Amino acid sequence: MSPLIDICPSKRLAQLGLEQGKSLQSPITEFIHYCYEEESRDTIPTYENFCFVLAKLRSRVREEMEGAMTLLSRLLFFQTPSGNFPVYLHEFPKANNRNTAVHLLVPLFSIKKLFSHLFPAELKKCLVESISRLYSFCEKEAEKRPFPTSLLKIISAFNGTFIPDYQPETTIDWTNYLLAALVADKVEEVAQQAAAEFNQYFHTFTGAPENLFQRGDAFETTLYDLIMAQLTDSHPERLARPHIAHLHAAVVFPFKIKVLGHRETFLKQQIPSGPSSPHRKKGFHAFRMLFGPYSFVCQETTFQLEQDSVFVYPEEIPQEKERDELSFYVNRTDDLEILINGEKGTLFQLGDTLTLKSSDESLNLKWEIVEGEGTLLGHISLGNRPSQILKNAQTAYDWKITIRTIARSAHFKLKLSVVPLLEG
Repeated sequence: MSPLIDICPSKRLAQLGLEQGKSLQSPITEFIHYCYEEESRDTIPTYENFCFVLAKLRSRVREEMEGAMTLLSRLLFFQTPSGNFPVYLHEFPKANNRNTAVHLLVPLFSIKKLFSHLFPAELKKCLVESISRLYSFCEKEAEKRPFPTSLLKIISAFNGTFIPDYQPETTIDWTNYLLAALVADKVEEVAQQAAAEFNQYFHTFTGAPENLFQRGDAFETTLYDLIMAQLTDSHPERLARPHIAHLHAAVVFPFKIKVLGHRETFLKQQIPSGPSSPHRKKGFHAFRMLFGPYSFVCQETTFQLEQDSVFVYPEEIPQEKERDELSFYVNRTDDLEILINGEKGTLFQLGDTLTLKSSDESLNLKWEIVEGEGTLLGHISLGNRPSQILKNAQTAYDWKITIRTIARSAHFKLKLSVVPLLEG
């Protein structure tokens, strides 16, 4: 588990957001330049710039607030006749992403509610009219085709009809739901529900492990993490590292309630058995086990996973060059070593015991055939899990444990047994 630090006060979080915004601000355009798809400073995203306006306003520093008003007036110009805004300013006058409109309601709501009384009359008028057109666009789009439920909750919070009757399934949905509760001033009504699916020891979501990413040696920081840090008053060190999520957190204000998440020091997650799909995203985890500061994961997308960590292989047997069918990853650190039947090595067979050994918690792993026939060989090497964001061919953040198929039947199941060793 990462050491805890004091980023608890919302003022500290707001300051991190302002600092992050300034680090991305162009001295030429004075807009934030950031790209979702690649490492680029050429594009100007609409959402992040509205968050930057809010972060500057929240500083209560005269120079920052004046700059925020100037930036706001420039951003409002990019609203299209439909009422929506483009994802990036250079796309204007096109605005084809309707979800953008719903997301923008959140920072604009706070800007209007908390700061518009300080604006010049003309700017205030433009802001009010802009929000009205934006909300009208969202309503019309919802009538044409429903938004995802979590986005509908934001719309309902904006129009005063929010009801806390939703069960989010992913961290993205939870983020939208919590933001909706913030807008509706009903966080207290969803706080315990959110804490029930949050592990405070690992600072992670305990539901289905989808849309979860890794940045170097730590979990990727998200707005969900920062909201839950405020809600549970738990703040791992990684959350203070500079990140775009700090800017997104400009919309997060002090909570009137604090709750406790789970505190188990071992966490096992897996996606329930269902249709496999090679099109699942890189943040998908079929299996995820957290212990101490480590995560042991499987991100295969073409397997079904049954109870007790039984992996159901695809019936089609791949060509010989593609028989590294099943792979697992665990963080590579100086403190973690992998032993095969108590000895160092790189090759192992089914039935052998692998120990992920550290000075803190450790795990014993064993793979066994439970259905079908086959010969498989295990191999330990360096690698990076698919959910790794930092792409550097020269750096391996993980140990990769591969189960290679030598030969097997079409109907084949392999069981993974995991036994925590509390003594390390």
